[in-house]
Amino acid sequence: MRHATQRDATLARRIDLKARTGQAATGDRVKLGVIGAGPFTRGVLLPALSSLGDVHMQAIATASGTSCESAGRKFGFNYATTDYKAMLDDPEIDLVVVATQHRMHV
Repeated sequence: MRHATQRDATLARRIDLKARTGQAATGDRVKLGVIGAGPFTRGVLLPALSSLGDVHMQAIATASGTSCESAGRKFGFNYATTDYKAMLDDPEIDLVVVATQHRMHV
């Protein structure tokens, strides 16, 4: 039963932002996951990354559900989560950008 409990907790921390059908990355596009959405990330990194034609915004993870959902919707991510470990386990993600404060990288 422990596995079911962990799964339920993970699902409660995830918000799907786009319908999964028809939104999947195609061809050679890199499916991107991003951890962190502070001012620099929202103002510089995410606008630059979302403008690249060969990058698909798959998932974003932050400690706060509100900031996560807001950044996720604004930059076209498929889903937002407060559980970065679940995002790291997502087999759909090719590359993860850690955009947290330097002291938090560990």
